[in-house]
Amino acid sequence: MIAHELQHFEEHSFSEASPKEKVFYLFMTDGDASSIKLGNSDLEHLVIDAFILRTEESSVLKNLQRSKPFKNIHYSKNLIDLIAAASIDLEGEREHIDEYIKEHSLKEAYIIYLALGIDIPYNIKIESDMDVLIKQLVMDGEFHNAANLFSKVLSHSDHIFDALILKKIYTLFLSIHPEAKSIQEYNDLRVTAKKVTSVLNGIIMLLLTVTVCWIAIRYIDWSISNAKLHDEMQKLLLQIFSVILIVAIFLGLNIPDKVKILNTVRIKILTFIYFLLGLRYSDVEKILHLSLNENKEKRRKSSHHLN
Repeated sequence: MIAHELQHFEEHSFSEASPKEKVFYLFMTDGDASSIKLGNSDLEHLVIDAFILRTEESSVLKNLQRSKPFKNIHYSKNLIDLIAAASIDLEGEREHIDEYIKEHSLKEAYIIYLALGIDIPYNIKIESDMDVLIKQLVMDGEFHNAANLFSKVLSHSDHIFDALILKKIYTLFLSIHPEAKSIQEYNDLRVTAKKVTSVLNGIIMLLLTVTVCWIAIRYIDWSISNAKLHDEMQKLLLQIFSVILIVAIFLGLNIPDKVKILNTVRIKILTFIYFLLGLRYSDVEKILHLSLNENKEKRRKSSHHLN
Protein backbone atom coordinates (compact mmCIF):
# COMPACT_ATOMS: atom_id res chain seq x y z
CA MET A 1 0.00 0.00 0.00
CA ILE A 2 1.06 3.58 -0.72
CA ALA A 3 0.83 4.59 2.95
CA HIS A 4 3.26 1.84 3.99
CA GLU A 5 5.74 2.65 1.23
CA LEU A 6 5.46 6.39 1.86
CA GLN A 7 6.33 5.88 5.53
CA HIS A 8 9.52 4.00 4.60
CA PHE A 9 10.43 6.68 2.05
CA GLU A 10 9.78 9.48 4.55
CA GLU A 11 11.99 7.85 7.20
CA HIS A 12 14.82 7.22 4.71
CA SER A 13 14.78 10.67 3.10
CA PHE A 14 14.65 12.37 6.52
CA SER A 15 17.67 10.40 7.72
CA GLU A 16 19.61 11.53 4.62
CA ALA A 17 18.56 15.19 4.79
CA SER A 18 20.77 18.04 5.96
CA PRO A 19 20.02 19.71 9.33
CA LYS A 20 18.50 22.73 7.58
CA GLU A 21 16.27 20.49 5.45
CA LYS A 22 15.15 18.60 8.56
CA VAL A 23 14.19 21.85 10.30
CA PHE A 24 12.16 22.93 7.28
CA TYR A 25 10.44 19.53 7.01
CA LEU A 26 9.51 19.50 10.70
CA PHE A 27 8.23 23.06 10.41
CA MET A 28 6.03 22.06 7.46
CA THR A 29 4.71 18.93 9.16
CA ASP A 30 4.14 20.44 12.63
CA GLY A 31 7.08 18.58 14.13
CA ASP A 32 9.57 19.74 16.74
CA ALA A 33 11.95 21.78 14.61
CA SER A 34 13.85 22.91 17.72
CA SER A 35 15.14 19.35 18.17
CA ILE A 36 17.56 19.88 15.25
CA LYS A 37 20.80 21.71 15.90
CA LEU A 38 22.07 24.22 13.34
CA GLY A 39 25.32 26.14 12.98
CA ASN A 40 26.11 29.83 13.35
CA SER A 41 26.05 31.12 9.78
CA ASP A 42 23.71 33.97 8.80
CA LEU A 43 21.55 31.66 6.67
CA GLU A 44 21.21 29.15 9.49
CA HIS A 45 20.23 31.98 11.86
CA LEU A 46 17.62 33.02 9.29
CA VAL A 47 16.18 29.50 9.30
CA ILE A 48 16.12 29.50 13.11
CA ASP A 49 14.32 32.86 13.17
CA ALA A 50 11.72 31.71 10.62
CA PHE A 51 11.05 28.05 11.44
CA ILE A 52 11.96 27.68 15.12
CA LEU A 53 11.51 31.08 16.76
CA ARG A 54 8.92 32.14 14.14
CA THR A 55 9.81 35.78 14.61
CA GLU A 56 8.11 38.65 12.77
CA GLU A 57 11.35 40.60 12.44
CA SER A 58 14.93 39.48 11.88
CA SER A 59 18.08 41.58 11.86
CA VAL A 60 19.79 38.77 9.94
CA LEU A 61 17.17 39.00 7.20
CA LYS A 62 17.51 42.78 6.95
CA ASN A 63 21.25 42.41 6.37
CA LEU A 64 20.69 39.70 3.77
CA GLN A 65 18.09 41.78 1.93
CA ARG A 66 20.64 44.58 1.57
CA SER A 67 23.17 42.22 0.02
CA LYS A 68 23.57 41.80 -3.72
CA PRO A 69 24.00 38.50 -5.60
CA PHE A 70 27.65 37.54 -6.06
CA LYS A 71 28.30 35.18 -8.99
CA ASN A 72 24.64 34.11 -8.77
CA ILE A 73 25.05 33.24 -5.08
CA HIS A 74 22.24 34.72 -3.01
CA TYR A 75 19.82 33.54 -0.32
CA SER A 76 16.91 33.99 -2.76
CA LYS A 77 18.38 31.27 -5.00
CA ASN A 78 17.90 28.63 -2.30
CA LEU A 79 14.34 27.39 -1.76
CA ILE A 80 14.54 26.93 2.01
CA ASP A 81 16.31 30.25 2.58
CA LEU A 82 13.81 32.05 0.35
CA ILE A 83 10.81 30.55 2.16
CA ALA A 84 12.42 31.38 5.51
CA ALA A 85 12.85 35.00 4.43
CA ALA A 86 9.30 35.22 3.04
CA SER A 87 7.88 33.69 6.25
CA ILE A 88 9.19 36.78 8.05
CA ASP A 89 8.77 39.43 5.33
CA LEU A 90 6.45 38.20 2.58
CA GLU A 91 5.98 41.54 0.84
CA GLY A 92 9.71 42.20 0.85
CA GLU A 93 10.35 38.87 -0.86
CA ARG A 94 7.58 38.98 -3.50
CA GLU A 95 9.96 39.86 -6.31
CA HIS A 96 12.42 37.14 -5.33
CA ILE A 97 9.61 34.58 -5.16
CA ASP A 98 8.32 35.54 -8.63
CA GLU A 99 11.83 35.21 -10.06
CA TYR A 100 12.38 31.85 -8.39
CA ILE A 101 9.10 30.42 -9.68
CA LYS A 102 9.84 31.56 -13.23
CA GLU A 103 13.17 29.70 -13.14
CA HIS A 104 11.79 26.47 -11.68
CA SER A 105 9.01 23.96 -12.25
CA LEU A 106 5.70 23.12 -10.56
CA LYS A 107 7.39 21.06 -7.83
CA GLU A 108 9.16 24.08 -6.33
CA ALA A 109 6.12 26.32 -6.85
CA TYR A 110 3.95 23.82 -4.98
CA ILE A 111 6.33 23.79 -2.01
CA ILE A 112 6.18 27.59 -1.94
CA TYR A 113 2.38 27.36 -2.09
CA LEU A 114 2.32 24.89 0.82
CA ALA A 115 4.63 27.06 2.93
CA LEU A 116 3.36 30.54 2.08
CA GLY A 117 -0.05 30.12 0.42
CA ILE A 118 1.07 31.89 -2.75
CA ASP A 119 -0.98 31.00 -5.83
CA ILE A 120 0.68 28.82 -8.45
CA PRO A 121 0.94 30.45 -11.92
CA TYR A 122 -1.18 28.80 -14.60
CA ASN A 123 1.68 28.62 -17.11
CA ILE A 124 4.16 26.95 -14.73
CA LYS A 125 6.69 24.53 -16.24
CA ILE A 126 5.91 20.79 -16.11
CA GLU A 127 9.19 18.86 -16.33
CA SER A 128 9.12 15.79 -14.10
CA ASP A 129 6.82 12.98 -12.97
CA MET A 130 6.38 14.87 -9.71
CA ASP A 131 5.19 17.91 -11.66
CA VAL A 132 2.67 15.74 -13.50
CA LEU A 133 1.47 14.21 -10.23
CA ILE A 134 0.89 17.65 -8.70
CA LYS A 135 -0.80 18.94 -11.86
CA GLN A 136 -3.25 16.06 -12.18
CA LEU A 137 -4.12 15.40 -8.54
CA VAL A 138 -3.87 18.85 -6.96
CA MET A 139 -4.63 21.32 -9.73
CA ASP A 140 -6.92 19.27 -11.98
CA GLY A 141 -8.43 16.93 -9.38
CA GLU A 142 -7.96 13.88 -11.63
CA PHE A 143 -7.37 10.63 -9.72
CA HIS A 144 -7.77 7.97 -12.41
CA ASN A 145 -3.98 7.66 -12.88
CA ALA A 146 -3.04 8.43 -9.28
CA ALA A 147 -1.68 4.98 -8.38
CA ASN A 148 0.60 4.79 -11.40
CA LEU A 149 1.94 8.31 -10.83
CA PHE A 150 2.57 7.66 -7.14
CA SER A 151 4.47 4.49 -8.04
CA LYS A 152 6.60 6.22 -10.68
CA VAL A 153 7.52 9.08 -8.36
CA LEU A 154 8.29 6.82 -5.38
CA SER A 155 10.49 4.55 -7.49
CA HIS A 156 13.05 7.28 -8.24
CA SER A 157 12.60 9.89 -5.50
CA ASP A 158 15.11 10.28 -2.71
CA HIS A 159 14.83 13.87 -1.41
CA ILE A 160 13.05 15.20 1.64
CA PHE A 161 11.16 17.70 -0.56
CA ASP A 162 9.64 14.76 -2.43
CA ALA A 163 8.57 13.16 0.84
CA LEU A 164 6.93 16.41 1.92
CA ILE A 165 4.98 16.77 -1.33
CA LEU A 166 3.89 13.13 -1.45
CA LYS A 167 2.73 13.23 2.17
CA LYS A 168 0.66 16.37 1.54
CA ILE A 169 -0.84 14.96 -1.67
CA TYR A 170 -1.68 11.63 -0.07
CA THR A 171 -3.40 13.46 2.79
CA LEU A 172 -5.35 15.47 0.19
CA PHE A 173 -6.28 12.24 -1.61
CA LEU A 174 -7.63 10.68 1.59
CA SER A 175 -9.69 13.78 2.34
CA ILE A 176 -11.49 14.10 -1.02
CA HIS A 177 -11.36 10.76 -2.83
CA PRO A 178 -14.72 8.90 -2.75
CA GLU A 179 -13.04 5.69 -1.60
CA ALA A 180 -10.78 7.38 0.95
CA LYS A 181 -12.72 6.11 3.97
CA SER A 182 -12.44 2.51 2.79
CA ILE A 183 -8.72 2.92 2.14
CA GLN A 184 -8.11 4.41 5.57
CA GLU A 185 -10.16 1.69 7.24
CA TYR A 186 -8.14 -0.94 5.35
CA ASN A 187 -4.86 0.64 6.45
CA ASP A 188 -6.03 0.75 10.07
CA LEU A 189 -7.19 -2.86 9.88
CA ARG A 190 -3.88 -3.92 8.34
CA VAL A 191 -1.89 -2.25 11.13
CA THR A 192 -4.07 -3.90 13.76
CA ALA A 193 -3.79 -7.29 12.05
CA LYS A 194 -0.01 -6.96 11.99
CA LYS A 195 0.06 -6.25 15.72
CA VAL A 196 -2.27 -9.20 16.43
CA THR A 197 -0.09 -11.51 14.34
CA SER A 198 3.06 -10.34 16.13
CA VAL A 199 1.46 -10.96 19.54
CA LEU A 200 0.17 -14.37 18.40
CA ASN A 201 3.64 -15.36 17.21
CA GLY A 202 5.07 -14.28 20.54
CA ILE A 203 2.49 -16.28 22.49
CA ILE A 204 3.18 -19.37 20.37
CA MET A 205 6.94 -19.05 20.91
CA LEU A 206 6.45 -18.47 24.65
CA LEU A 207 4.26 -21.55 25.04
CA LEU A 208 6.74 -23.65 23.10
CA THR A 209 9.60 -22.29 25.18
CA VAL A 210 7.81 -23.13 28.43
CA THR A 211 7.09 -26.63 27.12
CA VAL A 212 10.69 -27.21 26.04
CA CYS A 213 12.02 -25.91 29.37
CA TRP A 214 9.66 -28.15 31.35
CA ILE A 215 10.67 -31.21 29.33
CA ALA A 216 14.35 -30.32 29.65
CA ILE A 217 14.11 -29.86 33.42
CA ARG A 218 12.28 -33.13 33.83
CA TYR A 219 14.88 -34.90 31.70
CA ILE A 220 17.81 -33.42 33.63
CA ASP A 221 16.15 -34.35 36.92
CA TRP A 222 15.67 -37.88 35.66
CA SER A 223 19.31 -38.06 34.52
CA ILE A 224 20.62 -36.91 37.90
CA SER A 225 18.38 -39.37 39.75
CA ASN A 226 19.38 -42.34 37.64
CA ALA A 227 23.10 -41.94 37.19
CA LYS A 228 26.14 -41.13 39.23
CA LEU A 229 26.82 -37.43 39.17
CA HIS A 230 30.56 -37.70 38.56
CA ASP A 231 29.97 -39.94 35.52
CA GLU A 232 27.24 -37.74 34.03
CA MET A 233 28.63 -34.25 34.73
CA GLN A 234 30.11 -33.71 31.29
CA LYS A 235 26.97 -34.98 29.57
CA LEU A 236 24.81 -32.82 31.86
CA LEU A 237 26.71 -29.66 30.96
CA LEU A 238 26.21 -30.47 27.29
CA GLN A 239 22.52 -31.01 27.89
CA ILE A 240 22.20 -27.68 29.72
CA PHE A 241 23.94 -25.88 26.86
CA SER A 242 21.61 -27.57 24.39
CA VAL A 243 18.57 -26.49 26.39
CA ILE A 244 19.80 -22.88 26.49
CA LEU A 245 20.29 -22.94 22.72
CA ILE A 246 16.82 -24.39 22.12
CA VAL A 247 15.24 -21.84 24.45
CA ALA A 248 17.01 -19.02 22.60
CA ILE A 249 15.69 -20.34 19.30
CA PHE A 250 12.10 -20.51 20.49
CA LEU A 251 12.26 -17.15 22.22
CA GLY A 252 13.03 -15.63 18.81
CA LEU A 253 15.93 -13.48 20.06
CA ASN A 254 17.47 -12.12 16.77
CA ILE A 255 19.21 -15.46 16.25
CA PRO A 256 16.66 -16.85 13.75
CA ASP A 257 16.90 -13.65 11.69
CA LYS A 258 20.67 -14.10 11.23
CA VAL A 259 21.05 -17.87 10.97
CA LYS A 260 19.17 -19.28 8.01
CA ILE A 261 18.68 -22.80 9.35
CA LEU A 262 17.28 -21.53 12.68
CA ASN A 263 14.92 -19.16 10.89
CA THR A 264 13.76 -22.04 8.68
CA VAL A 265 13.03 -24.22 11.72
CA ARG A 266 11.12 -21.41 13.39
CA ILE A 267 9.01 -20.78 10.28
CA LYS A 268 8.25 -24.50 9.92
CA ILE A 269 6.98 -24.62 13.52
CA LEU A 270 4.82 -21.53 13.05
CA THR A 271 3.51 -22.89 9.74
CA PHE A 272 2.40 -26.11 11.43
CA ILE A 273 0.69 -24.30 14.32
CA TYR A 274 -1.09 -21.89 11.98
CA PHE A 275 -2.22 -24.93 9.96
CA LEU A 276 -3.80 -26.36 13.11
CA LEU A 277 -5.62 -23.03 13.48
CA GLY A 278 -6.89 -23.23 9.90
CA LEU A 279 -4.57 -20.53 8.52
CA ARG A 280 -1.70 -20.44 6.04
CA TYR A 281 1.31 -18.81 7.67
CA SER A 282 2.93 -18.01 4.31
CA ASP A 283 -0.12 -16.00 3.24
CA VAL A 284 -0.16 -14.06 6.51
CA GLU A 285 3.54 -13.21 6.18
CA LYS A 286 3.15 -12.21 2.53
CA ILE A 287 0.36 -9.75 3.36
CA LEU A 288 1.67 -8.27 6.58
CA HIS A 289 5.46 -8.33 6.28
CA LEU A 290 6.41 -7.21 2.75
CA SER A 291 10.09 -6.27 2.60
CA LEU A 292 11.28 -2.93 1.24
CA ASN A 293 12.65 -4.57 -1.90
CA GLU A 294 9.33 -6.29 -2.50
CA ASN A 295 7.59 -2.94 -2.11
CA LYS A 296 9.84 -1.36 -4.73
CA GLU A 297 9.17 -4.18 -7.16
CA LYS A 298 5.47 -3.92 -6.49
CA ARG A 299 5.55 -0.19 -7.21
CA ARG A 300 6.99 -0.86 -10.65
CA LYS A 301 4.54 -3.61 -11.57
CA SER A 302 1.26 -2.67 -9.91
CA SER A 303 -1.09 0.25 -10.40
CA HIS A 304 -3.67 -0.81 -7.87
CA HIS A 305 -2.20 0.32 -4.57
CA LEU A 306 -4.76 3.06 -4.04
CA ASN A 307 -7.78 1.07 -5.18
